[in-house]
Amino acid sequence: MKSFFIFSTSGSFTTGAIGGQIDKYPIQEVGDEDHRYPDAYPQTDKIRESMLLSYDPLSRDMFSMSPDEIKIGSTKPQSSQLLVYDRGKHPGLCVIFNNKTFVKESIHPTRDGTDKDKDSLEHMFKTYGYEVFVYNDKSCSEILKILATFQSRDHQGYGSFIVCTLSHGDLDVISGSCGGSIDINSMTSLFRADNCPSLAGKPKIFIYQACQGTSFQNVWPRTDNSFPANSDTHLTNGKQDMTTTVPDFYSMCFAPAEADFLIAHSTMPGYVSLRNEDGSYFIQSLVKNIKEHSPREDLVSILAEVNRDVSEKIGKTSDDRFASQIPEARVRLTRKFYLTQVKSNC
Repeated sequence: MKSFFIFSTSGSFTTGAIGGQIDKYPIQEVGDEDHRYPDAYPQTDKIRESMLLSYDPLSRDMFSMSPDEIKIGSTKPQSSQLLVYDRGKHPGLCVIFNNKTFVKESIHPTRDGTDKDKDSLEHMFKTYGYEVFVYNDKSCSEILKILATFQSRDHQGYGSFIVCTLSHGDLDVISGSCGGSIDINSMTSLFRADNCPSLAGKPKIFIYQACQGTSFQNVWPRTDNSFPANSDTHLTNGKQDMTTTVPDFYSMCFAPAEADFLIAHSTMPGYVSLRNEDGSYFIQSLVKNIKEHSPREDLVSILAEVNRDVSEKIGKTSDDRFASQIPEARVRLTRKFYLTQVKSNC
């Protein structure tokens, strides 16, 4: 197990530890995969021309599809207006899992500063009209059981559903207070349209403040700012085991069951996520930017500003390497999602 420390601009530093298995998932700098498919249907220019001239969109069956169809000869620009999710009668429910202490301190150190993240998220989402539920130091089985209760609720009157998880973690998993791991997909899949029909077509936002590996992100010399930080890395030496009202069918369009998700990670796959006694870089930046830019900007646009903000916070390791962090979001939303504050009754 290696020790590390992070310098601050004031000269102070905090110590921590990283260890566990070496990252077995190399991170590509450009894209996750590089798929190249040969042309399965070679065509001559004459055949292509014949297909284009004979194409009639008015007589086309609504379920037939052809790749990259283009009607040539028209230069009229196409007007476009991006759609926005309906807020519903109520903004929605927000669940916060805050894991601070774990059964084995030597493996999962206490996450100092996480309570500030929890408090910031709870207060913010309440100001935006959400009904917030906070759960502290829950095991893997408890987390899944709690999520199952929200899956079975009727969300028909709500506009969205949000889950924030603050914990240690590793690649695509988060740690329960028991020391075990939960596959992130097992959390999100509970709320797919086919598993939770009353949330079909509504935004489902999952926010994860947790490491996704043990590596530190490299930096290039852009700023002299540095901050003290600990790591949320999953420090293990081996891999661990890890009735609703259905909306009217005819009022819905067909859509993938995996649509309408936004999964925001505090860091990229394979890397640690930084945190100190003032909270994590990602959550504190997320809360600050949502408050500053909502509802003028949609959440995806705000996350880009969060990326910039977090990326400018630079730390330093014990072997004199700079450590940085860039969050990553997986966006499967089909419309724009805005957060709007509600009027206080006070």
